[in-house]
Amino acid sequence: MKKIVLLLLINFLALNLFSQLEYKDVAGIFFNRCTSCHHTNGGAPFSLMSYSEAFPEAANIQNALTFNIMPPWPADTTYRRFAREHIITQSEKSAILSWITDGALQGDTTLAPPPPTYSQYKLSPPPDLVVQIPTFTSNATPTADAYNLFVLPSGLTSNRIIRAVEIVPGNNGIVHHVSVGADTTASSTNDLSGSAFTFPANVGIGGYIPGSEPIVFPNASILKMGITIKAGSQFLLQIHYPAGSGGQQDSTQVRIYFYPPATTGVREVYAFAPLQNWGFWMMPSEVKTVTADTALLDWLPLSIFSSLPHSHKVCTNILNYAYADTSITGGAPDTIPLMKINDWQFHWQFYYYYRNLVKIPVNYRYHGEHIYDNSAANPNNPFSPPQLIVPGVNSNDEMFYDSFQIMVYYPGDENINIDSLLSVDPLLTASINEPIDSKKWTYSFAYPNPFNQNTTIQLVSNQTLEDCTLRIVDASGKEVKPFIEKKINAFEINKSNLSSGIYFYQISSNKKSISTGKIIVY
Repeated sequence: MKKIVLLLLINFLALNLFSQLEYKDVAGIFFNRCTSCHHTNGGAPFSLMSYSEAFPEAANIQNALTFNIMPPWPADTTYRRFAREHIITQSEKSAILSWITDGALQGDTTLAPPPPTYSQYKLSPPPDLVVQIPTFTSNATPTADAYNLFVLPSGLTSNRIIRAVEIVPGNNGIVHHVSVGADTTASSTNDLSGSAFTFPANVGIGGYIPGSEPIVFPNASILKMGITIKAGSQFLLQIHYPAGSGGQQDSTQVRIYFYPPATTGVREVYAFAPLQNWGFWMMPSEVKTVTADTALLDWLPLSIFSSLPHSHKVCTNILNYAYADTSITGGAPDTIPLMKINDWQFHWQFYYYYRNLVKIPVNYRYHGEHIYDNSAANPNNPFSPPQLIVPGVNSNDEMFYDSFQIMVYYPGDENINIDSLLSVDPLLTASINEPIDSKKWTYSFAYPNPFNQNTTIQLVSNQTLEDCTLRIVDASGKEVKPFIEKKINAFEINKSNLSSGIYFYQISSNKKSISTGKIIVY
C-alpha cells in the first residue's frame, strides 16, 4: 500500500513539474502583445524578441503586468471599444506571470514560434511621398519649450487623396509632438524662432505624440476614406521640442501614401477639435474638474472615425460624450459614449479608431470633462512642491484639447466595422520584412495542467482567426462536455463532470483544426 501511495505521489510531482510553463509557452504572447514596441529601435527601453532578452527583464515585466502598466491602452474598454486595441487578455497575463513566478524557465527555445521581423517603419511597402525637415538643432532653452514651423513643398502637380500617414520622429527623445497639415494657398513660410505657436494649415492631416500609431484610412469596397490635398500645396510640420532639449538634433519625416489618381468614391475626412478649454487654472494642491461643451456642424449627421484626446501632466481623467440637445430635438435624453480614460498618462497618447463608425445625429452636442490633480500626491506633477498651473503650450502647462476625425454620415455607417477592415489592411499586415504566409503560426497550451478544478486553454496566434470552437474527448475518443466558458483567445474549463484521467482537445476555426493538445485531470 505504501508503495502505491509513493508511486502516486511521484507521478503527481512529475505531472506538476511537467505543467510548469517554459519560454516556448509565452513567447507568442510577447510577440503578439509586446514586441511591436519592445524590439531593437522600437521605441521601448528594452527588447523582448528572445529568451535571452526577456529573462533579465522578468521583474520589470511582472511589475508592469501586475499594475496594468503594460500594454499601454488608457481607454476604458467597458465604456467604448476601439479597433486595434493594445490589450492583453487575463489568461495571457496570468500565463506570463505564472511563467515568471515559476522561475522564468528557458526550456527548449527551438520549440517557440519564430519571432517577427520588424522594419524601421510601421507601414509597408514604401510610401508614395516622403517629406522630411532638414537636420535641425533644437532651440529649446533649459527652461522654455520651442515650437517651430517647417514648411515643405509637396511637389504635387495634381490633386491627390491621402490614404495613410506615418510620422517618424528623427529623435524620439526630443520630439514632444508633431502637427501635420497642408496649406493649399502655398503662402506659408518657415518660422524657426522657437515661438511658432500658430499653425496656419487650412487642411488638417494628423499628428504624432509619444506612443501614437500611423493614421490609416480604410480602403475597401464598403468604405474608402481619405484627405484631399490640392496640387501645389505645402506641407506644414509644427514640431514641439521640450525644455532642456536644446543642442540635440532632429530630422523628422512624414511618409505619405496616396490613393491611385483615378480612384473614385473616397469619402472626405475632416479633423476638428470641438472640445477645448483655455480659461482655467489650478492652484497648488488643487484637484479640479474642467469641462467643455459645444456643438459641431450640428445641422448635419456625422460619422466619427477616430478620437484624439490631449492633455498634459497633471491631468488624471478624461471623459467625452455626445448628447441630444433636447431644447431643440424635444425628444428623450440620449447620450453617445465617445471616450473614457481613468488614468491619463501624458506619455501614452493615441489616435483611437472606433471599432464601428459612430453616428452623431443632427442637433447633438459634444461634452468633455478633464480632471486635473495639482497636488503632491500626483506622481506626474512636474513641480515639487506644486505650483500654479495654467493652460498653455509648454510641457509643464496644461491643455484641454480633444479632437476627432469625422465624415458626413451615410446611412448604414454605424454598421461598418473598422476593426475588421484594418485587420486585413495590406499597409498594416505587410509591415514586417518577411512574407506574411511564412510567418503564420498558431499554438495553444493549458495552465494549470494537470488540474483538479479549473484550467485555461490559451490560444496564441499571429493570425486573425474566425470564431473558434473547442472539442474535448477522453482517452477512448468519446466526446465529453465539461462546463466551458469562452474568453478572448482562451477557453476556461471547469472540471465539473470530468473524472480523473487524460483528455485530448481540438480547437477549430472556420471548421478547420488549428491546434490540439492534452489535458490531465487528477
